[in-house]
Amino acid sequence: MEVIRLKLTTYIYFSIGLIITSLSACCFYAHFSGKIKNITDQIYDQHGNLTNYTKINGNVVEYWHNCTEMNIALLTITHTFTTLTPGKWIFRLCVAWNMPYLLVILPIMFDRMFKERHFLENSRFSSTSIKYLARMAGVSEIIGWLAALGIVFCLDVYYNDTEGAPNVMDAPTPIWHWALHLKFYFAMIFGYVGTSLIYMILLLQTDDKCLQKQHGYIPKLCLTLFTTVTGLCSVYYLFRDYEKCEDNLNFKFAVHEYCFVFGSFILLGEYARYFKDKELVVRFQDTVADRDGNDRELQRLERSVDEACTQ
Repeated sequence: MEVIRLKLTTYIYFSIGLIITSLSACCFYAHFSGKIKNITDQIYDQHGNLTNYTKINGNVVEYWHNCTEMNIALLTITHTFTTLTPGKWIFRLCVAWNMPYLLVILPIMFDRMFKERHFLENSRFSSTSIKYLARMAGVSEIIGWLAALGIVFCLDVYYNDTEGAPNVMDAPTPIWHWALHLKFYFAMIFGYVGTSLIYMILLLQTDDKCLQKQHGYIPKLCLTLFTTVTGLCSVYYLFRDYEKCEDNLNFKFAVHEYCFVFGSFILLGEYARYFKDKELVVRFQDTVADRDGNDRELQRLERSVDEACTQ
């Protein structure tokens, strides 16, 4: 008996759209609500004199102890969704909604789309190599998403606007916690960049331009280049900020972080473009007759792809 019958891309675009919309709302709310304010602290300057120093958004977090870096007021993504409620819980619910797609459906999609007969027949790589790379793409995507879950659920930056109440400056997040958070971020970049590069390698090695078009070759190529460059640049500025503590390095990191994260979410939705005509069906049981019918339907779809590509 069928329980759910839904167009696959409708489910995927809606799910990814929830993440992008909720995260955007957290970013706007954190920056424009006025709840995150600057604070003034006292530090010793290079001559040993005690001076007042204004830390922009300083009541939220400081990455490095005694860093006197001046920044344009741009919070990192982590600070926007871990600081204020109810935004962070709405965002986390939207992330949880995407677990079936990003942990199960998408890895299966990678395995299925590159193992189709028409794709294998028009590839320069051997079928064994293609199957291996397709599974590598799935594993890499799972690694990236698990790291993203670690970022989303394993850190809170607390804020309390009650007069006299302690804030994060009075009770700072432990260094080991931030170190774990950064490892998750590096793993997410490794996973998502690896996924997109493997995907593009498989797509570029096929001789069939029709197949490339069906996969959305140009948009995916642009997104792959965009997320790869911005992700690696964010790592560069993060390390440079840690070593140099120069003005606006954290701002440069944040800009590239925003580009990488939002670009990666769009790319995760774009992977489903090839299956735009497929439906997501959930059943209580799958009989032999059902499997035979599914096999016949798959053969019919493959024939239709062959006919479309030969026209």
